[in-house]
Amino acid sequence: MQFLTIKLHDLFLMITYMKYLITLVLAIFSQSVFAQNNIPVISNLTVEEDEDAGLIVLQYDLSDAEMDPCNIEVFYSPPGRKTHAIKLTNATGAVGSGIVSGTGKIIYWPY
Repeated sequence: MQFLTIKLHDLFLMITYMKYLITLVLAIFSQSVFAQNNIPVISNLTVEEDEDAGLIVLQYDLSDAEMDPCNIEVFYSPPGRKTHAIKLTNATGAVGSGIVSGTGKIIYWPY
């Protein structure tokens, strides 16, 4: 009998932006029908501001040993908020469900 397993890996990154401290949380969920699924890994994460376009640009590499599609979600915590990060709903690019392993993944977050 096979069971559906969900693995979770959190990566926290703090950046200073427009005089505010924002905590970005990338939560990666990988779904698999195998009992011994490995946790996906995000590496080479960079965060830049594109003032002209009004965007925060996150670039990362995603690796999953089983090559399972991953669900990438971005959360942030506004200044002064100490509980419950807020999920970004307006981010585009390599975010959401079905994200496969690879390098140079980009997420655009308009502000």
